[in-house]
Amino acid sequence: MLMHALNTSFQRLALCLVLPWMLLSCADKKEDQAAYLPSSIGSMHSVLVVAESELWEGVVGDSIRSILYAPIPGLSMIESQWDIQHVTPGLFKGTVQQSRSVILVQKDSAATAYIKEDVFSRPQQVGVVKGPDAVSIAAAFSQKAPEFITAFEALEMKEQQTRFSRSLLKTEQLNERWGIALKMPSAYVLGKETEDFLWFDRPIKTGTLNVIVYALPRKGRALEERTTSELVAMRDSVVGIHIPGPDVPGKRTFMATDSILTPYVYPAQAGAWKGLELRGMWDMRHYPMAGPFVAYYLDQPELDRILVLEGFVFAPDTLKRDLLFELEGILSSAQ
Repeated sequence: MLMHALNTSFQRLALCLVLPWMLLSCADKKEDQAAYLPSSIGSMHSVLVVAESELWEGVVGDSIRSILYAPIPGLSMIESQWDIQHVTPGLFKGTVQQSRSVILVQKDSAATAYIKEDVFSRPQQVGVVKGPDAVSIAAAFSQKAPEFITAFEALEMKEQQTRFSRSLLKTEQLNERWGIALKMPSAYVLGKETEDFLWFDRPIKTGTLNVIVYALPRKGRALEERTTSELVAMRDSVVGIHIPGPDVPGKRTFMATDSILTPYVYPAQAGAWKGLELRGMWDMRHYPMAGPFVAYYLDQPELDRILVLEGFVFAPDTLKRDLLFELEGILSSAQ
């Protein structure tokens, strides 16, 4: 009996000593597997849909396309928010699995939809949609689509900022004037500098990408109390002075917010500051120039001011989505 008791005690002691190492080994193995994931690939704003052809060509595909091909608000011409690539499950292997944003459609006994991170590559978001038939799969996707889009957008923004963070412009002027920092590619240059206005730009094949920064007096009034018309008037009071157009005999050309297309307004946040996003079209009064813009109005009550970070595009006869997204990546990097 004594020998049995000693053996049992020894076995328990050995198990207590070995079990933590076993658990640690399993954890390390999971971390190693994650560490070995290949880097994700894919064009910006591209989503890979993996589905059988019969599902893709029916109501499931219609539901996915209606969401991903929705037009971008604030543009004068229709451009979809996402590009879509479709493959059947048999082709979803090798480097195809490394796509950054994926929607995986499967038939299953229960209808469900969820999103998983870093499944086949890193960073990656995989939206999984399942159901017993096409109608239930389409319904499951429609219900979960907002969460999928939010995850895909965050991943694209992270990828965008990672790409241009490899070579950044020094923007000490922003810190000196307003105590902020922006991650801006080194291809941008400071083209105009005054005491209360900075204008950075970079040339592109068909025009320029532009970032402007300025501050407005808050006058003790919260930003959310401002109407869209007030926000537009605030913008025009600055850009109309600081951004002139080409010389035209007998006329003054200047930038203004397009008076036909009403800008869209959304909640916004950059760094620790909350505020509003104004998205619309600008034009040049008395001269044929126009393009899209996005502006972040950041409320800073402790300083009794509204800090404005704006990006605008001038690129005639060119798709604007990816150009505008680069500017959003810069503005949202504010700290």
